[in-house]
Amino acid sequence: MTETLTRQREGIAKHESTHAVMANHLLGDALQSVELMSDKGCCRLKPVKGMRVSNWKIVELAEREHCERVIMMLLANGANGDGHDHDQAFEIARELDGDRDAAQLHIEYLSRQAELIVQKLGPQITRLSEALVRHGKLSGGEVEAILSK
Repeated sequence: MTETLTRQREGIAKHESTHAVMANHLLGDALQSVELMSDKGCCRLKPVKGMRVSNWKIVELAEREHCERVIMMLLANGANGDGHDHDQAFEIARELDGDRDAAQLHIEYLSRQAELIVQKLGPQITRLSEALVRHGKLSGGEVEAILSK
């Protein structure tokens, strides 16, 4: 593998590892897998199971908080992220807020929160990125085991 391809693979691994570590940190056991392919990567979350609570306001707040955490996971790579991650985060924020301007302000706030968490979790991101380069694909359980070391 050429040095350029190796660096590109390491960059993709770092990008996806950031998503995976943020998912683990913000969403608990919601990570299904993280995978490194030849020219791209993918971080998959488990499907969200329907919440059954008699107080619908609690359900609404829990769903909103979950959506905000998914947005932070998507924004975790900051300016180094791809446009698809930002677009996906913006669409979720727009659904939450119902307005483009409000969604943009919400995105800016959540982006800063994600940035602070990424700084704190930097060593875990590096450790997971190295493991992802070695193995290519890791399950949520494998990610959790690596991060707990």
